[in-house]
Amino acid sequence: MNITTRLATQADIPACADVHIESCLDIYRPFISAEVHTKTLPDNLNAVWADEQLENGDFIVMAEDAGNTVGIVTVRNQSTPYIDHFHVTPARKSGGIGRLLMRATVTEMLKRGMDHCYLDVADGNDAALAFYKAMGGEIGEFIEGDLFGTPLRAQIIRWSDLLKLNL
Repeated sequence: MNITTRLATQADIPACADVHIESCLDIYRPFISAEVHTKTLPDNLNAVWADEQLENGDFIVMAEDAGNTVGIVTVRNQSTPYIDHFHVTPARKSGGIGRLLMRATVTEMLKRGMDHCYLDVADGNDAALAFYKAMGGEIGEFIEGDLFGTPLRAQIIRWSDLLKLNL
């Protein structure tokens, strides 16, 4: 395994979308109806990615193996930087790619003057929650959300000082 990470360009958006959709279909299967799973989720995510513009300091870190995108992290540059997407293809989970992505993402955030961030994770996604805790994430409050018409409870995870992380 020779995984590399790099910043995505606008030309990489379709590959990022593919990873995101594949991962979401795997993650959210237990939480959504069959119709949302097979039609609504992919259609809506394709539309979201079709409009993706890396601007205002937003960026995506990609993980690649032999030119194939196997993971992504999207960071939104806002008053508190937000990790909008953190996904590894289902077949490659638990292989260290998430840790590499986290390290590369934190490095890029620090270069850009971002020293804290947050994300939200679906309630019941215990593997992701354990990963984020292992990466130094602080467990926060629950929020009520919506996944394309399906109510979805999520938990906030915060990193209050990225300089103190030992990745």
